[in-house]
Amino acid sequence: MVTAVVFSPDGKLVASASGDCTVRLWDPATGESCGVLKGHSYNVNAVVFSPDGKLVASASWDTTVRLWDPATGESCGVLKGHSHIVNAVVFSPDGKLVASASGDCTVRLWDPVTGESCGVLKGHSHIVNAVVFSPDGKLVASASEDRTIRLWNPATGESCGVLKGHSYNVNTVVFSPDGKLVASASNDKTVRLWDVIQKTTIEEIHTGASIRRLNFTDRIQLDTDWGMLTLTPQLHPSTSTQATFPSSIYVTHDGWVTWNKKRILFLPIDYRPSALQVKDNILVMKHRSGCVTFTHFNPTAFAL
Repeated sequence: MVTAVVFSPDGKLVASASGDCTVRLWDPATGESCGVLKGHSYNVNAVVFSPDGKLVASASWDTTVRLWDPATGESCGVLKGHSHIVNAVVFSPDGKLVASASGDCTVRLWDPVTGESCGVLKGHSHIVNAVVFSPDGKLVASASEDRTIRLWNPATGESCGVLKGHSYNVNTVVFSPDGKLVASASNDKTVRLWDVIQKTTIEEIHTGASIRRLNFTDRIQLDTDWGMLTLTPQLHPSTSTQATFPSSIYVTHDGWVTWNKKRILFLPIDYRPSALQVKDNILVMKHRSGCVTFTHFNPTAFAL
């Protein structure tokens, strides 16, 4: 099964992670394979490009993070230290640190040049599902099955606060572009918007779905695996709203690919994705069968 797909910063490559222990590189323009990165001994859970696109990092059930050169396919190092499955991996904005989140309840920081550990962030009481740097690299946020989000100082390894409010596992977390807000998504079928300074919930959005991917497109919109989510942030204590999903390419759970809320393509059950990524007019879908499909949409073909 393909577990993750991601575009390179310049959009010229796609990397996919798989249960077959490999990472594959693809040309999104042609859909052709550009290489296979082999080295993990168990399922690969996550894959990410460095900010300059010169490195790929992959996280695996084999408890390691591996670094790769996407131009040559060669290994650039193995980061060892976790004692359980590594669920997520991310580069700092300047590319000088790597953070990994694990089932051992920790986040680890690494130097991607030397492969040495730069610290272990301890505080969660259950599996850590996700980790992310703030845009300025001065904070790290981690999301856990202990129902919390924790904030950390990556320079010192010290805790900077705990965000409590979700009633079930927290799947993912992301900073806003200005670094002043954090958004989190949980299996309690909500997305919460938090004030980083006050450590309070600004908004709770009932999505009706367990969202696993979040990305701010600007301060008031989140790109999710259920489409675009419009926020109405209020800079005062928590408000509760219902989700709205406006213009975007995404795939509904009943199998429709939609563009700007319009149904444009129906996918039979065997072709529906387990996750997806969208860049401009390209829809990349990963499937439980192990396939990755690339669909290019022509905007002029639809009455947008």
